Amino acid sequence: MNNKRNLNWKKGLLKTSFMFSIIIFITLSIGLVTSSANSDKDVELIQVIVKPGDNLWLLAEKYDNNKIDLRKMIFEIKSINNIGDTIYPGQLIEIPLYK
Repeated sequence: MNNKRNLNWKKGLLKTSFMFSIIIFITLSIGLVTSSANSDKDVELIQVIVKPGDNLWLLAEKYDNNKIDLRKMIFEIKSINNIGDTIYPGQLIEIPLYK
């Protein structure tokens, strides 16, 4: 009798843990979808022609409005344009503007 009670208790605990995991997963999924949807609305891409003496840090500083860390902005500029650390005069790049 005691063995059956322990087995029922373990099944209940397993079901509860499973349901809790599902609820956490759904909550996190909704949060990710919502945050990515909001961030897309708050970003505008502009095209800039690189001038002599420009570098990624200077461009990130120039178009920064204190909405994002400059290192993250540089990373995003590189990702958007599929470039490395070096940019060249006359090169056309897109820069994200955060609102």
